[in-house]
Amino acid sequence: MSRARAIGTNWETRCAQYYSDVLGTPVRRLAQHGVADIGDLDGIYLHAVEVKAHRAWDVLEWVRQAQREAANKGEPFFVVLAKRPRLRTADCLAVSTVDNHARLVARLRDAEEALKAADPATYRLHIQEHGTTARR
Repeated sequence: MSRARAIGTNWETRCAQYYSDVLGTPVRRLAQHGVADIGDLDGIYLHAVEVKAHRAWDVLEWVRQAQREAANKGEPFFVVLAKRPRLRTADCLAVSTVDNHARLVARLRDAEEALKAADPATYRLHIQEHGTTARR
């Protein structure tokens, strides 16, 4: 395995482990599917995930790739996880588009509002576990 491939594989593994730990559910690396690729990780709810560990960055191309993979996978959202040297996994970058992020925030808002209306006690537990904002 080339050094570049080993760095990429290590970064994918680190990302899968980080998300598994945070989400409490398994996230795994995916085999590539050529033109029908569906991303590098599976198990991140509603997302196609493209993982990049390159010295030279081409963020727009990476985002376009992630968008195609979300369409291939049938998921509404996508993200590029981009490695920066000497940073902890949690401090590296998750890159998207403004439209993608706005749609995700709207979906989260609507889901939380529906939970709050349907089951206030569960909503309070959800907020305790995941945090809140001053507007709530």
